[in-house]
Amino acid sequence: ALYCWGNNAYGQLGDGTTTQRTTPILVSGMSSSVVSVSSGGYHACAMKTGGVLYCWGRNVYGQLGDGSQTQRKTPVLVSGMSANVLSVSGGWLHT
Repeated sequence: ALYCWGNNAYGQLGDGTTTQRTTPILVSGMSSSVVSVSSGGYHACAMKTGGVLYCWGRNVYGQLGDGSQTQRKTPVLVSGMSANVLSVSGGWLHT
């Protein structure tokens, strides 16, 4: 399971809100099968079993990879990354 906490101004904690959390909160849809996680500037990504990649948070430059520039408060599937992803790394405004 994946939990996040801290600043949540852009939904980067993935719990469906923009509420700051001082204790760990479960990331929506990430209660099992998470094998890797990476965070960037105001966004985060997680890889689940089978190499399926999800991202959430700020998306002004398309860093979530879902084909939009829409902020996401819960994880969304990264376009074309529904299997066989080996790793992920988040940067300041890119992934």
